[in-house]
Amino acid sequence: MTRTRSPFPIFRLLTLFTVFASTLTAGAYRIIKKIPIAGDGGWDYVAADSEGRRLYVSHNTEIVVLDLDSGAIVGKITAGEDTHGAAIARELGRGFISASDPGSVTIFDLKTLATIGKVRVGDDPNGIIYDRKTQRVFTADRGSKRITAIDAKTGKIAGTIENLGGRTEHLASDEAGHVFLNMQDRNTTLKLDAQELKVMETWPLTSCEAPSSMDIDRAHQRIFIGCRGGTMAVVDITAGAEEQTLRILSELDPEHPLTSLDEVRPRLDRAENWITTQVPAEQRTVVRSAPDTERLATLGEADRGALKLLLDGLDSHWSLDGLSTLVYAVPKVQAGLAADTKPTPELKVAQRQFFALLYELLVGRDTGPRLPTLLLAVGQERVRELLTGAGAGG
Repeated sequence: MTRTRSPFPIFRLLTLFTVFASTLTAGAYRIIKKIPIAGDGGWDYVAADSEGRRLYVSHNTEIVVLDLDSGAIVGKITAGEDTHGAAIARELGRGFISASDPGSVTIFDLKTLATIGKVRVGDDPNGIIYDRKTQRVFTADRGSKRITAIDAKTGKIAGTIENLGGRTEHLASDEAGHVFLNMQDRNTTLKLDAQELKVMETWPLTSCEAPSSMDIDRAHQRIFIGCRGGTMAVVDITAGAEEQTLRILSELDPEHPLTSLDEVRPRLDRAENWITTQVPAEQRTVVRSAPDTERLATLGEADRGALKLLLDGLDSHWSLDGLSTLVYAVPKVQAGLAADTKPTPELKVAQRQFFALLYELLVGRDTGPRLPTLLLAVGQERVRELLTGAGAGG
């Protein structure tokens, strides 16, 4: 028998995680410079190395390397017939180029642009990216309908994801353990486990014909997909996280935890559709993808003490009611009062300041959804990371 549950928690929680792109203002972008590159042949992907100030442009059988600031050509790297793109592993001092000859990855030195080696991958490797978390290079081998993962340190094949059943196109990494892949002839995007090398989820792209190019906005957890049908699709990469949604809803009501999202369907689907169609972008909350280490470094002793009291109490208060008690109690305890002390005007000021600090560190602004709900939705592990900076830059 399906349990009856109030739909309001679902609306509130999905508002935290369903994020969509804002409409770009017409005329906001314009051409400021054209850089001529001589020679015949086709073009494919470009890759920017912002730190190294270089742009890698695929052109026929080579990669043309430009200075990002001056636009000058600083070198060329021959990679083979039908060169597709480059991936940059800056911390390793290496770059990687995919080419359909019939299928290889050329490894080169970022400083000298000299070739270090060449690796045979699947046939017709199109998109190529580097994932910092696993330190792997991923190629989308269209001819072999598979993904190849290369250990960027050793240049050896780390593994493959076989039998994907379609035309693998371009990819993107969230640098949090996932790679996203366009399946061009199936109008779908796959979410891949970058470590275990397996397909986690398949997302249909109903409004995107022949998804091809892809890039990612990690801060707002969105992927942008160029569709050959003439449109661009924007996908919220948290929306398909059914395990995360199940965790959130179960922790919201720990006495009656869900075993499957089917228990709250179709109301869950209706809630998500309502958010998609009715909630303006400015009213949605985007949780930080990484700690604000600069802000954390400026915190005074009182703020650090308040955060420590909160973090120390998370385990024993991890429920909606418990977190409500905890967030209001922290300023009281800091003032040397009992947690159940009735708030004075001075205490209310301290509570508002503490809440503003939490919102700033969690979502990058001074207000947001009710803090107990927000903390549950973010999850205890990520809350600890965002409030302490642990794991930043890892």
